[in-house]
Amino acid sequence: MIEVAEPRINTFGITPKANVSPSEDVFILTSTQLEEIISRATVAVKAEVEVLNNKIAFLESKVAEVEATQDVHSENDLNQLRLIAELRGRHKPTKSQQDKEKILKALLTVNGGKMPSREARRIMKMDRGNFSRLVSGMSDITTKPYSADKRQTILILK
Repeated sequence: MIEVAEPRINTFGITPKANVSPSEDVFILTSTQLEEIISRATVAVKAEVEVLNNKIAFLESKVAEVEATQDVHSENDLNQLRLIAELRGRHKPTKSQQDKEKILKALLTVNGGKMPSREARRIMKMDRGNFSRLVSGMSDITTKPYSADKRQTILILK
């Protein structure tokens, strides 16, 4: 078991070490064989790329459909809001509300177009909430604070 060193002559200096061990087989390929191997590998990659491009195109069409339906839905929402606003604007006062509006206008006319709201409410025998809704629904009557007492309001006929 004595190992004998093999004598070698190195005339080129330090040789680069290859990652190939002597026990591994060395393959030698011609350029056509290498091109064939590469072309087979690229065919598989191209097929995968084609599948992915088809998926992307499909998803883009789905996104376009969703955006279109979203536009339609937002347009429908806008139309619904317009209809609701229109219906609210068409609110017709009842016969008793019309009568109360006429009475309040007459009271203001008799008092020179101005009257404290507390006194008008007392004469009409209405509670604060109903009287406030009546006055806010009338476009030809404005309210402003009484100059002597800011807690009271004055009704003014336009």
